Amino acid sequence: MTQDNTPRPVARKLDLVTREMPDEVLVYDLKTHQAHCLNQTAAIVWKYCNGKNSVTDIAELLALETSTAVNELNVWAALDQLGKNGLLM
Repeated sequence: MTQDNTPRPVARKLDLVTREMPDEVLVYDLKTHQAHCLNQTAAIVWKYCNGKNSVTDIAELLALETSTAVNELNVWAALDQLGKNGLLM
């Protein structure tokens, strides 16, 4: 993967119940008692938020998994929503 200075986001995994569906991931937050439905893009972004992958890396991995061109802005938008939903550390 590429080396850059972009953040390396980390997905929150504790106190969450997840269920993978064909085109989405359902996440229930045991702390806030809120359910979140992640579309395919958000689910893939969240999957690769391991603290090692940069935004650029995640965009490349998302492009590979979806076989489509991905702009880093798509990743930033997904990260913004994941953060607002409390799914990032």
